[in-house]
Amino acid sequence: MEVQDLLHHTFNTESMMKHFGTGAFHITSQYVYNEYPQIGQEYGMDQELDLEIKIRSPRIRFAPESGNNIHFQFDVLYGIKKHDDMNYLVYDEMRFTTEFDLEISEERLLLNFKSMQM
Repeated sequence: MEVQDLLHHTFNTESMMKHFGTGAFHITSQYVYNEYPQIGQEYGMDQELDLEIKIRSPRIRFAPESGNNIHFQFDVLYGIKKHDDMNYLVYDEMRFTTEFDLEISEERLLLNFKSMQM
C-alpha cells in the first residue's frame, strides 16, 4: 500500500468538494490559525492551503514481549503548503504506537487497547 502511494493524501478546498461534495469547508489559513497563527499573519486569513498527510512504515507484531496480542506502529508525516506551491510552510513527523488485545467472538471483532502514544 505504501509503494502504491495509497497512504499519501492531500487535502485542500478542491479535494473537499470532489470527495465530500461540500463547498462550505475551505482549507485556508483561518482553518489552522489556532495551531499556526504565523501563517495567517504572514499570508492573510484567506490564503488557500494544501494539507499533506503521509503514513510511512506501518509495522505490526503479533505477541510482542509486552504480553499483549498486537503491537502496531507507523510514522505520520504532515505538511502545510500554500495551494499549488511546492515549498512547505510547516513540516513535521510523529510516530504512532499502540498495543492491544484482539479477540473475535460470535462474529464480532473486540479490541482492548492497552496503550496508545503519539
